[in-house]
Amino acid sequence: MMKRNQPRYQKWILVFTLTTLYARTSHTFDFFPEFGALDAVEAETLDSPQALDSESQSDVLTYMPDLQSDAAFFSRPMAFELALGSLSAKQFLHYQRVRLSKMLSEGLELRFTHWIQRDLEEDRERQILELLSTVSPAFGVSLYGIPSREKEEIDLGVALLLWPRSGQEIRMFHTWTDVVREERSQGGDRFVSSQNPNSIGLSSRLTLENEYATFGFRRDLP
Repeated sequence: MMKRNQPRYQKWILVFTLTTLYARTSHTFDFFPEFGALDAVEAETLDSPQALDSESQSDVLTYMPDLQSDAAFFSRPMAFELALGSLSAKQFLHYQRVRLSKMLSEGLELRFTHWIQRDLEEDRERQILELLSTVSPAFGVSLYGIPSREKEEIDLGVALLLWPRSGQEIRMFHTWTDVVREERSQGGDRFVSSQNPNSIGLSSRLTLENEYATFGFRRDLP
């Protein structure tokens, strides 16, 4: 039972979390769970998965970012990280991520996030432009988009950001995936439900001098 003096934002987080978790679950590794919506291009590859050999998982575990590199990456306003590893005689594992932050004015911040995640299970690349408005020292609103040359692949999203203490950022997000695919599809394909798939979820990162903690989950709607 919640105490009466519990901050209001914690109640909203609990409601949002329970709503998001009410779904079938699957587990995967994401650089940025808050931006990793399942799009139509990725869904096509699920029908014909590549053959995975006995070393595939050990390769991923070897080259994926560990907690120490995660802490270093997210503790800086500008950061770059690259990992390359041989998967076979013909293929490389390629992990790359970049984040940039610039204050445009008091209370208005521009963020750019880019990552590449390519191995035998994943083949995705994202560029996110984000405009963040600080409403108060503990609360902010974010509008973000994933641009693309192909109009059918454009994503848009909104997020509520909470800063309960110094070094911690909590994000509750909602992404509209392929927002104009119904009208701009080059192949004539349509969503089965005649509605755009949405992704909702929550992520949190705590980055202090001697402490780092992170978690995130996302529900991809039909």
